[in-house]
Amino acid sequence: MVKPKAMALVLTLSTACNRPVVTDLPPKIYQAHGKAWTYRQSEIRTRNPMLASLHAGGNGYRERHSIESETGERIAVQDRLFALQRNGTYKKVACCEYFREQGELYSFEGRRVFVFENGREFITDCFIYPAGRPDNERKPKEDRVFGTTVYAVFDPERRVFLISEFDAGNFTLQEYQAANAGRSIESAARFAYRHRAPFICDKT
Repeated sequence: MVKPKAMALVLTLSTACNRPVVTDLPPKIYQAHGKAWTYRQSEIRTRNPMLASLHAGGNGYRERHSIESETGERIAVQDRLFALQRNGTYKKVACCEYFREQGELYSFEGRRVFVFENGREFITDCFIYPAGRPDNERKPKEDRVFGTTVYAVFDPERRVFLISEFDAGNFTLQEYQAANAGRSIESAARFAYRHRAPFICDKT
């Protein structure tokens, strides 16, 4: 057990010893909504030797995503994510603050679509589930899959990403293989997006 004075020292050192390492991935240019948009993604890793030595974690991971128009308008993706709720409203949701919430922006069907996953309870009170596991929440906790993949589609008028569809896994392994969807991460994501399902907001 760490004593109060020792804990205060740990907290002080943790602030001083955090070592963020920022990796900027190569930018990508997407054509969508009649414009060219530059997508930028940064990975931020933090290493805290003090906390790691005390077996208190010590490693952090988060991401930052943005899109920039030809005219210089820049939008932080993770700050503009809104998910459909059972009452028909959209609630602001978080993304990309730790490794399970990793996201990626794609251009699908002429739209900018941000794909990420998180637990249903952090996204919506509608019914969604991990791909191929509609009974996920009825399973014992130790047998559940944590994240559901959702699709945030950019609304060019409101300048936000709206989430009302998810990857339900509505395809067979044979269909996936026949489409050669596994040849890259993007092709797999594109295949899954074509088989997306809407949030189920009238399920009791």
